[in-house]
Amino acid sequence: MSNKALRILGYIEWNASGLATAGNWDLTNFYYAQVFGPGIRKPGDIVQTNGFSGALAATVSASFVDVTSATITVTPKSAANKFLFMCGGVVQASAAGAGTNSEHYGQFLRGATILATSLVGVVSGAGSNMQTDGSIVYSGVDTPNTLAAVTYKMQHRGLSASHNVSSTVRGYVQEIMG
Repeated sequence: MSNKALRILGYIEWNASGLATAGNWDLTNFYYAQVFGPGIRKPGDIVQTNGFSGALAATVSASFVDVTSATITVTPKSAANKFLFMCGGVVQASAAGAGTNSEHYGQFLRGATILATSLVGVVSGAGSNMQTDGSIVYSGVDTPNTLAAVTYKMQHRGLSASHNVSSTVRGYVQEIMG
């Protein structure tokens, strides 16, 4: 179907619990009704955009740690909305000595939920102490299904407690009208 007129009358939203019974359009968990007009967003419109820029150098840890300032907390405008996330940058891992491997593990999370992961590594030959640099990009769409504030962040770790890793990243999250 093309070249047909379309009019959005409005929308009804239920809270994060949704409908009590699928397909049963009752008022259980009803949140609000919105009549469409000037200034009312349409499905697919950007509701809000929040960005961050972070760096953490010389972390020596076999456990994941937050990358400094690569954290953002946003409060969704609607439980039905989606979040587009994008985080990218440069990471580095240094071997603990000649003949050891060097790896940088990264992850992007909403709270404790892992949304994306990465691995940048190098095998160090005998007689050399290798270091590796790499690029990472995390992107995707997330559905937190809540009206409460949510936190997105990047974490990293090394192969073991004797490996140095660093990350320099920038990113953003966009709330998209559902």
